[in-house]
Amino acid sequence: MLKKTILYGSLLVVLAGLLSACAPADSPSATIEAYLEALVTGDEVRAVNLSCVSWEQGAITDVSGFLGVDVAIDTVECQVEEQGDTKATVSCSGNLVFTYAGGEDQFIDLSGNQYQVSLEDGEWKMCGYR
Repeated sequence: MLKKTILYGSLLVVLAGLLSACAPADSPSATIEAYLEALVTGDEVRAVNLSCVSWEQGAITDVSGFLGVDVAIDTVECQVEEQGDTKATVSCSGNLVFTYAGGEDQFIDLSGNQYQVSLEDGEWKMCGYR
């Protein structure tokens, strides 16, 4: 009986973790951080799900830009610069570090980008760059 209780408890913890990974981001900055994570992991579906309808093709393009490249996030932190009821502008610090075919590391400095975020269907969504 104790083994079943432990087994069921373990399964519930794993299931809760899996569901939280699919949960929508609850703030404009969390949305952009999750979007960047989807880009570097090549998760096109997640990137599209984090995007507003008008940016879905942009998300596909963003993800495809990193195909065949080793990419990692280096200390990315995002913050809201401006926010209204349904729109926000987010900026980030940090880098995306990538390597083409075993070559030298290259960096994309994220501080040069501003991200447009909109509240769509009750969730903050990436809607492009400013």
